[in-house]
Amino acid sequence: TAVYDYNGYGTVDMPFRGIIAGCEFDSLESLRANTSEKHGVRLDMDTFLARVPFPAPALREWPPQDLRLRPGSAAMDAGIVIPNVNDDYAGAAPDLGAYETGQELPVYGRRP
Repeated sequence: TAVYDYNGYGTVDMPFRGIIAGCEFDSLESLRANTSEKHGVRLDMDTFLARVPFPAPALREWPPQDLRLRPGSAAMDAGIVIPNVNDDYAGAAPDLGAYETGQELPVYGRRP
């Protein structure tokens, strides 16, 4: 059985509902009450620092997007420490997502 917790969930132009490990939910409250996701937060497209367009219609390929968090969003300080992964967080707790707010972005690929 999978255990989910400390995740961000969102929808665009559709109801907030889903199924996790066989448990259905139709609101953040029912998600928290009926699944292992006790600390999940509801997010929207304003969560990110830069505008992230929602693909409508869906695309097979999507150009890279800036997924840094917008200061003050519900995803900030909403995570849990994962030793040796995010224990260098800034704030009350780690942020959800790939990048901790205020830290330099990683450099991928070749370097000069």
